[in-house]
Amino acid sequence: MANKSKKSGKVGNVRKDPIDLIHIRILDVLKKNTNYDKPMLLQDLTRNVYGYNVEQWKSIGTKERDHGMECVKKNVEQIGRLEKEKSKSEWHPPIVFAYNDKEKTKGTKMKIWYEQNFTFSELNLLYASFLHCSMLPATARKDLLKKVADIACVDADYTLRGIEELYDVKSAEMSKDEHSFKKKRIENNLLENIDILLEAMAEPYEARPLRIEFDYCNYTKEGKYKTIRNHWKYKVSPVTLIIDQGTFWLLGIDERNKGEYTRYRVDRMKNIEQYQDYDATKLQREDKEVYNENYSVRHMFGSYGETIEVVVKLLNKKTSYNLVYETFGEDFEWVDKDDGFDRIKIIGTEYGIMKWALVNLRDVEVETESVRKAIVKELQGLNGLYLKKENG
Repeated sequence: MANKSKKSGKVGNVRKDPIDLIHIRILDVLKKNTNYDKPMLLQDLTRNVYGYNVEQWKSIGTKERDHGMECVKKNVEQIGRLEKEKSKSEWHPPIVFAYNDKEKTKGTKMKIWYEQNFTFSELNLLYASFLHCSMLPATARKDLLKKVADIACVDADYTLRGIEELYDVKSAEMSKDEHSFKKKRIENNLLENIDILLEAMAEPYEARPLRIEFDYCNYTKEGKYKTIRNHWKYKVSPVTLIIDQGTFWLLGIDERNKGEYTRYRVDRMKNIEQYQDYDATKLQREDKEVYNENYSVRHMFGSYGETIEVVVKLLNKKTSYNLVYETFGEDFEWVDKDDGFDRIKIIGTEYGIMKWALVNLRDVEVETESVRKAIVKELQGLNGLYLKKENG
């Protein structure tokens, strides 16, 4: 680091700094202080790189300041060239600079900024995603978001304050408030379990001959774990983690039903153990065909097992397609019209589509016979639970 003393009044030692050390200093200053919306003038970058405060910088002669700025300018340009040479994929410059020839001095003509990995909008999206993972404690969510912001955006504290105000995050932490339902904090080992599962799935799936065993639990009224089976463990060959219904699930191949996929809520798993010598290769199949980005949609409401094609009639011309796109995205097929109503084909489990249709009976009617029978059976159960009691 350059001598900050006013007595020296020189930046001559700039010439002696190794190129890589200057690069490190430049990148560090720009990462912490700049982005597209907040560029830094060349004179301010030079002053920060060599550790001068404003007073010291003013006390240095013009010739020395110009030399320092020229040195930093050349290194800024060199960083871009070196990074481009190292890049083996589509290249994005780590540092961007722009010139304004209308400015009178060398130090103000050039504006420089670091291309941050995340924009404010992207960070906002991550924040919202974390917030809606309801099984993750509020304090853990905030800690994770702070870490993301520290590496993703300039002035992380300021950014987080702005997003907190937007989402009123503080209300999520009022566990001791007398008006809050959260008077008793539930047991939660979600983050610990995710670490264990990610370690178990570190190898490519094709080269992963292992099994995990664990206790699967229900919650008691006090929010504590109670093992479902005391003398028997679940045995699963893990495939991947998925997010559904506001929390994480493990998707795996259940040893009890060889070759079939099932899933388990990660926060309800306990005492997870790995067995590296277990040969799960015979259970493997073409997961790229079976498991894809539409898995959670096709296995709604925590359902698993075989999926089928289901034909659905859209009843409400104004709102039905809102429901279809909001639920399935583009994962559906238009079939034809019948009596003026559109008919579409969707893919899902019988249980999941049945539940979905019941919730959205204003907009859709299922035509596929097996799902219709499941709906009738469910309605008969509801009739016995509610209508008979009302009439009695």
